[in-house]
Amino acid sequence: MAILRIRLDGELLCGALAIGDQVIDFSGARLLLGRDEGCDIRIRSAAFGISRRHVELDHAAGKIRIRDLSSPQGIFRNRQHLASEMPWPMIDGDVIRIGGEDIQVRIVPSK
Repeated sequence: MAILRIRLDGELLCGALAIGDQVIDFSGARLLLGRDEGCDIRIRSAAFGISRRHVELDHAAGKIRIRDLSSPQGIFRNRQHLASEMPWPMIDGDVIRIGGEDIQVRIVPSK
C-alpha cells in the first residue's frame, strides 16, 4: 500500500506520495491523481479502473479533501464509496481506493 504523508503547516499542505519509485511534494493548492502524464501523481499500475484524471486532493481551512472527477470506477474511502464531484474530508489513517490501488493518508505534525 502506498502512503501519502501530509504535513499541515498553517493553511498549506506538504507531503509526498510514493507509488513505486515516484515521490511528489504536496505544496500547492491541489494534487491531481490519475494515469495521464499531466497529473501531479501519475499512477502507473496494472490495476484496472484508474482513469486518466481520476482524483483531486485539495485543502481548505487546513483540512484535506478528496474529490472523484467523475471516473467510471469511482473512489472509496475506508471501503465506503464516495459520490462523484463532491469534496469529501480526509483524516489521518484514511485509506482511499483508486481503481485497484489502496493509498493510506498519514497526516504528520508541522515541524
